[in-house]
Amino acid sequence: MRMTGLHALADRVVFAVLGGWEARRHADSGHLHEYFASRGFLHLQLWHPCAWVSILTPSRLTRDRFEICREGTRIAVRAWKDVVAHLPDLALPGSAEITALCRWTVERDAAAAAAAAVGT
Repeated sequence: MRMTGLHALADRVVFAVLGGWEARRHADSGHLHEYFASRGFLHLQLWHPCAWVSILTPSRLTRDRFEICREGTRIAVRAWKDVVAHLPDLALPGSAEITALCRWTVERDAAAAAAAAVGT
């Protein structure tokens, strides 16, 4: 099975590894990053290559929910604890790690895009 649509792997680059999970995002210099940042669509993708599981962090694209994709089934949940409950067979990063990664990347880049829009 190939990840497609919102969960497509080719659209993102690996910027961190958390246990068995790759943390992926759109490349800073890419056109998708600029497009997503200016529209509130920025998010992170957590990819577990051995289990073939993808998780998107909340954004406007996912109606501000985490989205899990496993075996072709997509499930949207509101909180990280719900992600953990849906994937009991996998060791997941902690909530604090996910929050920190989102602040360090998604929130920082969204704020920069908003500031750039005001300056134009």
